[in-house]
Amino acid sequence: MSEFRVLGPLAVDSDGEGSVWLRTQMVRRLLAALLSRANSVVPADVLIAALWGEEAPASARKGLQIYVRRLRTALDTEQRIVHELGGYRICVAEDELDVARFARLVTAADAAGPERAADLLAQALELWRGAAFEDVRDHTPTADEARRLDEERVRVQTWHSQLQLELGRHAESIPRLTELTEAHPYREDLRGYLMLALYRCGRQTEALEVFRSTRRLLDEELGVEPGPALQQLHEAILRADASLDLQPRSAVTVPRELPADITGFVGRAEQLQALDELLPDSSPVVISAIAGSGGVGKTTLAVHWAHHVADRFPDGQLYVNLRGFDPADAPVSPAAATRRLLDSLGVAPQRIP
Repeated sequence: MSEFRVLGPLAVDSDGEGSVWLRTQMVRRLLAALLSRANSVVPADVLIAALWGEEAPASARKGLQIYVRRLRTALDTEQRIVHELGGYRICVAEDELDVARFARLVTAADAAGPERAADLLAQALELWRGAAFEDVRDHTPTADEARRLDEERVRVQTWHSQLQLELGRHAESIPRLTELTEAHPYREDLRGYLMLALYRCGRQTEALEVFRSTRRLLDEELGVEPGPALQQLHEAILRADASLDLQPRSAVTVPRELPADITGFVGRAEQLQALDELLPDSSPVVISAIAGSGGVGKTTLAVHWAHHVADRFPDGQLYVNLRGFDPADAPVSPAAATRRLLDSLGVAPQRIP
């Protein structure tokens, strides 16, 4: 299995045999453009723009064919780059592309508790080695995808910083937040997190200095004042407001994981009544299943009914998609589903066998 890495300078490793040497910058640009739309057909005109920008020669289509041949030779396979009507497609498995692994970890974090989410986001961020497509982002579509990924990286970094503060990891957050505010000086949310981390570490003076430097920067560069949220945080630090102290986390995690209900749900009255009858007043709830062929609406019915009776389950509601009929992905293993449920219930990782 090969590994394609675009979260930094473009790099390819082939089946444990070391790095693949891509001889010319044009071949690297071609690979980057294909990977920016991995497993989708990239029109020839788009690939030509990725190679030459607005200065494509009259022989660009012939040149594109030559570079495709050179790329296939470098990757040592004809099947990896497929010619289809109007363009080319690169075939990569999900585990072969660092962008896909990054997205999968971020998606998993979105469904996990704070500690697990922070760990997953840290793993996702470790995949980055620099700016996306750092050495091959000269032209579209690569440049557009690179900007999107860079912005997603900042979003995840901000989310991770927020979780670190929620978990009381203030001191270890300060160096990273300092780097982030230097790299993104106009991101007031990051500056606010840095102020809060400093304050909770007993460094009130430094927290106030962050606000003063932010105000100077915004005034000198943009002619504006800090936003209301940052100003309110500044005032709270001046007052040593107790609300800034780390709030104790609840000893009991109450998961609320039901997917959104379907607007305008109609019908299924008989089935809904049958489900209602499974809820006795005092005795334990009977574990039940809704049977039916794929696509008839079993999940929709279950989710709708679960919303209807959610108040009967004040300890929370769990949800896990086992992907039994997902053509794009394999079913979830029992071990993965169990771990997902334990994380949702707030079970500490060290307590999980």
